[in-house]
Amino acid sequence: MGEVQRGSYDFGKLPCREEEFRRLEEQALFFWHRERELLRGAGLKPDMTVLDVGCGQGIVADRIARELVPQGRVVGIEPDPDLRRMGEALAAQNPGLSVVPGDIYDLGLPEGSVDFAYARLVFQHLREPVTALRQIHRVLKPGGIAVIPDVDNGWLTLHPEPPGFSDMLRLAEKAQVAYGGDRFVGRKLPGYMEEAGFVDVSAPVEVITSGRVGLDLFLKIITCFKILLLMRRNDRVEEDFFDRVCHFAREHRSQGWVGIFCARGVKKGSGL
Repeated sequence: MGEVQRGSYDFGKLPCREEEFRRLEEQALFFWHRERELLRGAGLKPDMTVLDVGCGQGIVADRIARELVPQGRVVGIEPDPDLRRMGEALAAQNPGLSVVPGDIYDLGLPEGSVDFAYARLVFQHLREPVTALRQIHRVLKPGGIAVIPDVDNGWLTLHPEPPGFSDMLRLAEKAQVAYGGDRFVGRKLPGYMEEAGFVDVSAPVEVITSGRVGLDLFLKIITCFKILLLMRRNDRVEEDFFDRVCHFAREHRSQGWVGIFCARGVKKGSGL
């Protein structure tokens, strides 16, 4: 896939990829308990066929297959070969899971072939979100459900704020735009879903706090990818910036909040 398809997340071009592996794994495992309840609340049933778009290492896809759709199956699509290999290793131990290469703009699945589609923290990276949503809409069965959780920097607060933190956020926002992404996509997802043909669209906000996840993990979640993005773009980032952010936040007992827009839509069917 080229730069247009990959948008602002290209794992193969990130520096410090081993650290990114660990961050992705830690983030997925920590939030699974709450994520599981969100998926059930969105309408996921045990016998459904689920599409997980941009499944990464397959950690969440594997949990969905084992815990939420034991009578169904999960198809994970991941473009990056290194991330996909990890997902394939999980799939080899889980008959309810398959992980395959794919492009979010051309999913390569038959029309009306899945009951539930999930794309977790993917759309912040896309140049053409409506095109991607139309693909998801195409492969859903009538009455099928899409759940698209993603970020919005307008809902990101850290107080007291470490020196240089706001400047880093603004630089990272610009860098993500330069690569085709959007750190404010959360608020736009309902409109995008309606434009792509979804009905019954909603977008409740899940607020993640430093008090809930722990300050260290919160700082890692809101900071580390942004620093890697700036490094990829050769923007100047001091080597100890993250350590200084953590030191300040601990010393001043900073607290943080970030909102995840959990957009949900339905493909119109005869009974809707």
